[in-house]
Amino acid sequence: SFSVLNPTDADYTYRWICEDNLDLTKQPSFVCRTVQGKIGSGKGVLMSFDFFPRSFGIIESMYRFEVPTHSLSVPFLLVGQVNEPQILFDRTFVSFHPALIGHHVEEILTLINKENRSFHYQFLERCFINGTTNNDLIIEPSSSGIISENTRLPLRLIFRPTQNRSYTYILQCRIDETIELLNVNVKGEGFANLSSVQCEAIDGNRYDLKSIQNGTNEIHFDDVLIGNIASRQIQISNDGKYSFDFNWSHDNEQDLGPFTITPMKGTISNSQKQTCLIT
Repeated sequence: SFSVLNPTDADYTYRWICEDNLDLTKQPSFVCRTVQGKIGSGKGVLMSFDFFPRSFGIIESMYRFEVPTHSLSVPFLLVGQVNEPQILFDRTFVSFHPALIGHHVEEILTLINKENRSFHYQFLERCFINGTTNNDLIIEPSSSGIISENTRLPLRLIFRPTQNRSYTYILQCRIDETIELLNVNVKGEGFANLSSVQCEAIDGNRYDLKSIQNGTNEIHFDDVLIGNIASRQIQISNDGKYSFDFNWSHDNEQDLGPFTITPMKGTISNSQKQTCLIT
């Protein structure tokens, strides 16, 4: 808004004329609220324009102010500038540590609102570049919601792989009243625990031990005279891509009695083996 004064000793009428090539199917970016009227002698009138931007960037509109009785015509260039709201993520790339299939790892992605008002956000359906799976990547507390003014909103990205492979995603987040989507590249890797455990039999051959889900393993020793020692070897092999730890444990209510296991725990690098001795 701005004022126009009439310094003359006579009243006069005025009018505003828009000189843009208007599209009648769309609302103009600038609309004059005082298209025409009368200004008394020695007085002023407040002229008002409303700005209705339809896009981001610099928007211009040409108007002409005319006073027909005085053959007065003055061009006006109206200029408005619209910027995208300052809402962004603290990073555009997230890389998870390799995760064992069936387990999960987490990373925090922070949404930052630098504006003096709140906005609604919503993550769109994820784009899976390397295959498609369900529930491998979860956003908590919610994939949509409200971020308050001048605040930071931490979001938990939970990666839970179900396959022995690499994963690549593009997370796309839409913010109300914006055109551009916020994109975050996400990478992760799932791996299987490719291990085997074999026990030495009485005849010296080796056989695979069963997992606890498949039952209890029995390891047989020959008859051993009092004071003598007998032993069996258990070989743990790591055929996977990453190292893993092992640890022997027993029921707290039971004692190992005369048996000992060495070593009780350790780390096995990929493509390596560890022999444990039960005595």
